[in-house]
Amino acid sequence: MPKQEWAYWQNGMNNPYWMVNTRNSISEEERAYGYISANYQIIDGLKIQGRLSLDRTKMKGTSERMATTWNISAMEDYGMYGQDFIWSNDVYVDAMLSYNKEIKDFSISASAGWVGHTNKSETEKLWTKATYFSYTMDHLATRVNFFDPKAMWGNSSVNTYTKSSDWNKGVFFTGQVGYKDYVYLEGSYRQDWYRAFKQFEYRGTPDNYGYFSVGANTLMHRYLPLPEFMTHLKLRASYSEVGNSIPSGIVYNKGSEDLATGAISAAPYGYFDNPRPETTKSFEAGFDVSFFDNALNWDLTYYHTELCNSYFLQATTGGKMKPVNTGLIRNQGIETTLSYSLHFAKDWMWRTSANFSYNNNKIVKTFKDEQGNSAKLEQKIAGGNIVVRYDEGGSYGDMYALDWYPPDIYFL
Repeated sequence: MPKQEWAYWQNGMNNPYWMVNTRNSISEEERAYGYISANYQIIDGLKIQGRLSLDRTKMKGTSERMATTWNISAMEDYGMYGQDFIWSNDVYVDAMLSYNKEIKDFSISASAGWVGHTNKSETEKLWTKATYFSYTMDHLATRVNFFDPKAMWGNSSVNTYTKSSDWNKGVFFTGQVGYKDYVYLEGSYRQDWYRAFKQFEYRGTPDNYGYFSVGANTLMHRYLPLPEFMTHLKLRASYSEVGNSIPSGIVYNKGSEDLATGAISAAPYGYFDNPRPETTKSFEAGFDVSFFDNALNWDLTYYHTELCNSYFLQATTGGKMKPVNTGLIRNQGIETTLSYSLHFAKDWMWRTSANFSYNNNKIVKTFKDEQGNSAKLEQKIAGGNIVVRYDEGGSYGDMYALDWYPPDIYFL
């Protein structure tokens, strides 16, 4: 039997050559995808369109780790075998009515429609020591590196099966009005329904939410006298609100059953006080300008974005994870690009550009507990040695870590 040899014989420390040559992972995917679209012009400028797409995927993955491989907690003395099956079925459908018309100096375009999306999946996972040990425990396991679905370690194999189903749907309207091809106003509105919020209907929590956007731009070089060296000048500004549902596939009040004993365990989640979608509010303004017959181009954009009601799981003293929609994260900054194009021969052009960006990120507000104090929200990574903290006044993604000294260095 192959055996790992390595100077550092401890948890999580493995010979790199051993890891490269004895860990085998295979992933296979079968996918069928189909798309159909149809449209019909009702009258001049008025058209109806429908689309349907289907995406069906089957994935199989196997993982093999040979005996004497160290994981972060102990050595895998018999090896490890894992097998995953994932089936998913994704359906998207929409219907849209669109209208485009020129009326003297005005151009009008509008669209309204409905969209629907469903996703269903099944996941089956088997993870066990790569050996066979009968349930009766009346003899020692003798197989090592037994990479087979029949592998079993007494009654401690991890064999899970889950099913999920989710849907969302929405109605929308968009419109744009232009005047003489140099001033444009546009806006949109969307109302979305989410399955994830249906579980809170008994409290009166809505399952649908609305979002909107407005914008304007103008081509000033078309109606204002500008210096001859200035070829193009466009001003633009927009504001939008978009949202994301809370995670799908989680029923927060659902407990679990031990199939061997029939015992029911309480849900691992605490009470979700005020479930709401995560919402992003964005404002942008800027200009695009060209000089010397479009040889020199410069664009500048200022943006201000607020992420509201971020979804987090907060650890509680009772050992449960409390879902919360919390706080306000602000991003603001500028982005600018300067480019130059040189036509030095027929059908040949050389272009170079330089860009600069600046972003300031700040956590303006965090989740407040019942006493009005900022609650501690953090995520541990790298085995708990690094903590990503969500502190008021800090930045999103701030990481904290303890100083580390190698074990073979001593201080007197």
